[in-house]
Amino acid sequence: MHVLDLAFFLPAVAVSGVQLLRRHPLGYATAAGQLVFLALTCLPIVVTPVVAALRGHDPAWAVVMPVGVVFAVTIAVLARTLRGLTLGRTPRTRNSTAGVAGQ
Repeated sequence: MHVLDLAFFLPAVAVSGVQLLRRHPLGYATAAGQLVFLALTCLPIVVTPVVAALRGHDPAWAVVMPVGVVFAVTIAVLARTLRGLTLGRTPRTRNSTAGVAGQ
Protein backbone atom coordinates (compact mmCIF):
# COMPACT_ATOMS: atom_id res chain seq x y z
CA MET A 1 0.00 0.00 0.00
CA HIS A 2 2.68 2.53 0.95
CA VAL A 3 4.67 1.64 -2.17
CA LEU A 4 1.90 2.92 -4.45
CA ASP A 5 1.40 6.02 -2.30
CA LEU A 6 5.08 6.87 -2.34
CA ALA A 7 5.57 5.99 -6.01
CA PHE A 8 3.36 8.96 -6.91
CA PHE A 9 3.99 11.10 -3.84
CA LEU A 10 7.79 11.32 -3.81
CA PRO A 11 8.16 12.62 -7.39
CA ALA A 12 5.40 15.15 -6.70
CA VAL A 13 7.22 16.31 -3.56
CA ALA A 14 10.44 16.71 -5.54
CA VAL A 15 8.66 18.88 -8.10
CA SER A 16 7.02 20.96 -5.36
CA GLY A 17 10.33 21.35 -3.55
CA VAL A 18 12.01 22.66 -6.66
CA GLN A 19 9.07 25.02 -7.22
CA LEU A 20 9.34 26.27 -3.62
CA LEU A 21 13.05 26.91 -4.05
CA ARG A 22 12.24 28.91 -7.18
CA ARG A 23 9.43 30.71 -5.27
CA HIS A 24 6.91 29.58 -7.87
CA PRO A 25 3.21 29.75 -6.86
CA LEU A 26 2.76 26.03 -7.64
CA GLY A 27 5.18 25.16 -4.85
CA TYR A 28 3.26 27.25 -2.34
CA ALA A 29 -0.06 25.85 -3.54
CA THR A 30 0.95 22.21 -3.12
CA ALA A 31 3.20 22.30 -0.03
CA ALA A 32 0.50 22.17 2.65
CA GLY A 33 -1.38 19.34 0.96
CA GLN A 34 1.76 17.28 0.63
CA LEU A 35 2.66 17.85 4.29
CA VAL A 36 -0.82 16.62 5.26
CA PHE A 37 -0.40 13.55 3.05
CA LEU A 38 2.99 12.80 4.59
CA ALA A 39 1.55 13.07 8.10
CA LEU A 40 -1.34 10.79 7.19
CA THR A 41 1.11 8.30 5.70
CA CYS A 42 3.21 8.27 8.90
CA LEU A 43 0.27 7.87 11.26
CA PRO A 44 -0.66 4.23 10.51
CA ILE A 45 3.01 3.23 10.58
CA VAL A 46 3.31 4.64 14.09
CA VAL A 47 -0.01 3.21 15.33
CA THR A 48 0.37 -0.33 13.91
CA PRO A 49 2.88 -1.59 16.52
CA VAL A 50 0.66 -0.30 19.34
CA VAL A 51 -2.35 -2.14 17.92
CA ALA A 52 -0.26 -5.28 17.38
CA ALA A 53 0.89 -5.20 21.03
CA LEU A 54 -2.69 -4.73 22.26
CA ARG A 55 -3.84 -7.70 20.19
CA GLY A 56 -1.07 -9.92 21.56
CA HIS A 57 1.09 -9.99 18.44
CA ASP A 58 4.82 -9.30 18.27
CA PRO A 59 5.10 -5.56 17.50
CA ALA A 60 7.87 -4.02 15.40
CA TRP A 61 8.89 -1.18 17.73
CA ALA A 62 11.98 -0.27 15.70
CA VAL A 63 9.94 1.78 13.21
CA VAL A 64 8.09 3.87 15.78
CA MET A 65 10.90 6.28 16.69
CA PRO A 66 12.18 7.29 13.22
CA VAL A 67 8.72 7.52 11.68
CA GLY A 68 7.44 9.26 14.80
CA VAL A 69 10.15 11.89 14.42
CA VAL A 70 9.22 12.39 10.76
CA PHE A 71 5.56 12.71 11.82
CA ALA A 72 6.36 15.29 14.53
CA VAL A 73 8.57 17.37 12.23
CA THR A 74 5.94 17.23 9.49
CA ILE A 75 3.23 18.48 11.86
CA ALA A 76 5.51 21.26 13.12
CA VAL A 77 6.36 22.43 9.60
CA LEU A 78 2.69 22.20 8.58
CA ALA A 79 1.64 24.28 11.59
CA ARG A 80 4.26 26.91 10.79
CA THR A 81 3.23 26.94 7.15
CA LEU A 82 -0.46 27.32 7.91
CA ARG A 83 0.19 29.97 10.56
CA GLY A 84 1.97 32.07 7.94
CA LEU A 85 -0.99 32.06 5.55
CA THR A 86 -3.32 35.01 5.32
CA LEU A 87 -6.50 35.06 3.28
CA GLY A 88 -6.10 36.99 0.07
CA ARG A 89 -2.33 37.25 0.31
CA THR A 90 -0.17 35.53 -2.25
CA PRO A 91 3.52 34.83 -1.79
CA ARG A 92 5.91 37.22 -3.51
CA THR A 93 7.71 35.84 -6.49
CA ARG A 94 10.84 37.15 -8.13
CA ASN A 95 8.81 38.69 -10.94
CA SER A 96 6.26 40.27 -8.61
CA THR A 97 5.99 44.05 -8.60
CA ALA A 98 3.70 44.17 -5.57
CA GLY A 99 4.98 46.60 -3.00
CA VAL A 100 7.41 48.32 -5.35
CA ALA A 101 7.34 52.10 -4.95
CA GLY A 102 5.93 54.06 -7.86
CA GLN A 103 3.78 51.29 -9.30
